[in-house]
Amino acid sequence: MAYSSRRPSLSLPGAKEGMLARVSNSPIVQSGTRAVSSAASVAKKLARSTGNAAWIAATTSTLSYRYYSRMEGHEQFLRW
Repeated sequence: MAYSSRRPSLSLPGAKEGMLARVSNSPIVQSGTRAVSSAASVAKKLARSTGNAAWIAATTSTLSYRYYSRMEGHEQFLRW
């Protein structure tokens, strides 16, 4: 006996489309899908800009610390 990988339909006999197709094509589901898609897009942009800001802050603080330590060392050298 051959096994069929096809699942049974969720539609009633005589119906033109299945219940799952009717639910997924409803306006509420479509607007929810759009809302989730736009929220994901905003989250991606926020994560990218937060990462950029963190990189800029770390680079600036590292460079400013190095500059400050060099200038402080130079000042101490001049005091002698």
